[in-house]
Amino acid sequence: MRETFELPLVGVKVIDFGQYIAGPAVGMMLGDLGATVVHIDPPSGPKWHSPANAVLNRNKLMLKIDLKTAEGVAQAEALILESDIVIEGFRPGKMAEMGLDLVALRKKRPQLIALSIPGFASNDENRRELRAYESIISASSGVFADMGLNRVLMGINSSFSPLPLPSAYGAMLAGSAVVFALQARENTRLGDAIEVPLAALLWKVFVTIR
Repeated sequence: MRETFELPLVGVKVIDFGQYIAGPAVGMMLGDLGATVVHIDPPSGPKWHSPANAVLNRNKLMLKIDLKTAEGVAQAEALILESDIVIEGFRPGKMAEMGLDLVALRKKRPQLIALSIPGFASNDENRRELRAYESIISASSGVFADMGLNRVLMGINSSFSPLPLPSAYGAMLAGSAVVFALQARENTRLGDAIEVPLAALLWKVFVTIR
């Protein structure tokens, strides 16, 4: 007789505003663990047109909302206030500019866990407004100069890597942080605000490896 078991995040509701890789990957992992994940796309569809979206958005309910309209913002806010976790990967402050201030929404729903995955940290005044594509984050973090062994010390030129290392590391650490926050919420009854800047964590990972 086969033993059956319930996935650990059954009953957890997630709203995923992520685009490209990092945010959707976190939503994908939470969905794999049993969470109900609603992925939000703009009316024109995903910003990243790639076959990878089929994998990154598995186990999700797909919904298109126009966040440039008052109606769309109201619809998104209602979804957030019914959720346990909200994921976003915009530049710091952009959610609030659109009318979805997660600090204010967490006051309305203290149990909410808000996960932000920007390219650069909100306190990085020089770079937080940059469009943080994979190559920009990798270049700014010194990854291309240190692929594998330390190429600079070996006298080898910098090497470009097409691998989405920032998003891969970011999704792994952000997903772990959210699960820890869920566990902590069982005791405190309070959510959390988590920021995982891709550039900061990638730099720390490579410094640790060296």
